[in-house]
Amino acid sequence: SFGLEFDSFTSEVDLEREEFLFQNVDAYSQGVRFQAEMALDYKDSDRSELTINTYQIDGEAHQVMGFLRHFELFKTLNLPLQGTIRSGPGEMRLRAYVGERGQLLEWKIALHFQEGRYPFSKTLAFENLAGDLYYSAEDQLFKIKKAEGQLLLCAGEKPKSYELNIPLLELDAGHGCWNYDVRLEAPTHDICRIVGTALKEDKELEFLIDHERSRLFGAKMDVSKLSFTEEGLLSQVEANILMSSLDLFHHVDFLSSAGLMPLKPIFVHEMRTPQFEGETKLAFSFNRGEERLTFKASSDHLLCGPLNLDHLAIHAERNGDHIILDQFEAGSLAMRASMDKDQDVWSMPQFEVNWKSCHLKGGKGSFNEKEKKLKLPLEGLKVQLEELKTLFPLSALDWSYLTGTLFATGELTFDLSKGLRNLSFDSAIKMVGENFGKGKLRLESSDTLHLSFDLDQGFEMKEANFNFLHPRSNQHWAKCHFDALAFVNQEWKGENFILIIPPEMIQFLGQTRSLPHLGYEEERLMLFDHPLRWDNQIEATMDFIIGKESQAKGHLKEGYYWIGDKAWYLNDFAFVYEKGAFDLNLNTLFDEHPFDLKAHLSFLPHLTSKIVIQETFREERGSGKPLVINTGWNEQEGFYIRNIEGQVCGLDFDFHHNPRESFLDRAVLSGQLKVNVPTFVKLLPQEVQEAVQTFEIGKGYELSGDLTLSKLNFEDSHFIGYLKGKNFQLMGSVMGTLLSEIAIHPHNI
Repeated sequence: SFGLEFDSFTSEVDLEREEFLFQNVDAYSQGVRFQAEMALDYKDSDRSELTINTYQIDGEAHQVMGFLRHFELFKTLNLPLQGTIRSGPGEMRLRAYVGERGQLLEWKIALHFQEGRYPFSKTLAFENLAGDLYYSAEDQLFKIKKAEGQLLLCAGEKPKSYELNIPLLELDAGHGCWNYDVRLEAPTHDICRIVGTALKEDKELEFLIDHERSRLFGAKMDVSKLSFTEEGLLSQVEANILMSSLDLFHHVDFLSSAGLMPLKPIFVHEMRTPQFEGETKLAFSFNRGEERLTFKASSDHLLCGPLNLDHLAIHAERNGDHIILDQFEAGSLAMRASMDKDQDVWSMPQFEVNWKSCHLKGGKGSFNEKEKKLKLPLEGLKVQLEELKTLFPLSALDWSYLTGTLFATGELTFDLSKGLRNLSFDSAIKMVGENFGKGKLRLESSDTLHLSFDLDQGFEMKEANFNFLHPRSNQHWAKCHFDALAFVNQEWKGENFILIIPPEMIQFLGQTRSLPHLGYEEERLMLFDHPLRWDNQIEATMDFIIGKESQAKGHLKEGYYWIGDKAWYLNDFAFVYEKGAFDLNLNTLFDEHPFDLKAHLSFLPHLTSKIVIQETFREERGSGKPLVINTGWNEQEGFYIRNIEGQVCGLDFDFHHNPRESFLDRAVLSGQLKVNVPTFVKLLPQEVQEAVQTFEIGKGYELSGDLTLSKLNFEDSHFIGYLKGKNFQLMGSVMGTLLSEIAIHPHNI
């Protein structure tokens, strides 16, 4: 009569008059094991009376639900419930007429549920569910008692769990009425409590919620309409909630941790502050039959962690295949949009965003539901760079150098295939800029730029070419190319960055202090607070990182560069900047005399350096002892020279720091200088070379004494000491010894 089929059935059978007695029944139906005793009385010709008393029932939840669906009350019972269900001795009794005139006479059952799990998604599920289910056909009363468990949320930084407590859940099947009191509790507060009744009307289950006793994160719920279809789908809802900012934070934290709101954990963490002010009105309306959805939110003041809004107003509606975001205003952010559906594609005839001084206006876009991709033509984009710093509050970048306005047109493609939490986009745009940087430069790019964004990888722009123009003319000042420019993990990264900058622009950037550590004082260019003369066009290629620990490496184009009043031919010019230190390697010529120069300069906390000059020859590169200059810094003298040692151009230096004579205005070194006159004289003016040849001056000379270098005026620098000779060459002869006092000044000896 109930359509029950048993996979196996064993029993001891006795026949007493007109009744079969089945004892020690051990049967399986749909995986559920029954141990029972049964009696079948067939004294009536048109029907028989069946009586079942169970000793034990065991099965998995889905198996027991399959068995129960044979009964009218449970025909629609089909839930993704996992766990075990048991029933003990005497906890199920069934009496019924079976045959042509079937009738249920008595049915009482008690089931005990354990180790239950009810998954909603990969990140939201009930765990450790347990409870007792009772049903009496005579009273037509269905009760659940001692129901408990945990709600597990695992989409956040770490899993969270809340206690499920159901003091009351019963169904009066005769009248189709439910009574319920369902609670979700945290250690310090109620997450949710829903108290009320439910009635079945017109094939729908309509819930009547007790407004005074029901709470959602402490906020009262004014739910005037709530109903579900027979299949368990939401049919209608009309709800209004007045929520404090603290309640709103609890909502956001809960929904984010459950994976229902695609927010980064860092955003929720920043909201977790003691600063909560204001409240928000929420209104929600849904009707499945009419395919209608309306959502409204409003607030005059809302402070929730870093979120501080003086105004909030949202109004969105869906009617069938038409969606409109009629109003979205959150502080300085405002949006308007509309969408229409045609099969699997949503067209977007309207999309507009305003944020502070920034503006975006889209053309007719489209969203493909299967591919989860949104394509949006960009009719106009205006970005005020100064406003972007609020989006990166943890960035170590000094945003005062990144100012100006950018304008762009093109197309954006958003990829939502991995969900809103992992949103990404690509773009093909053309861009210009004005008032760029502290120098207020103009920016142009004739090529299409490819800009991409990923929540994990950040921003990236590839294969770009820019021209920088003078702010008051069309003069092309600088050109810039890079293979890639990215903002990742609070750092800017550039790859194969090529800059071509004329000297006039370097001076201008110094005067306007447009670059870190570059300035202009007393008609002089300053780099790291030290004067620098620069009359060259820079053609540099580099890779760099700007962030908490900035670094750069690259090289200059080979060619002539003016340093002071002399043009130097530089090649193999490579540099590295890392951890506040600058390393330089190059090869150059001094009056056709080649040498390598290596320099290490550390700027933090004060300037210290090491400079190595190595002569190079055609036959053997790097022979001879290199000239090494080491500098330091102390409180008494400031910058000073530790030592000058080594050989270059016929000079053999051995000078060391003299701390007694050194002060803030001068650096003094004591030591000696050996001079190979024939080699050294090649670097001197022609008349000096002729005098040396006339007097046949050769090797064997040495200066010994104190070298004083003025930090204020080089003209005040001098050497005072002795001129010595030993086996020295003069007038074609080798002489024994020479000793003379000597004073050398810039213009006289």
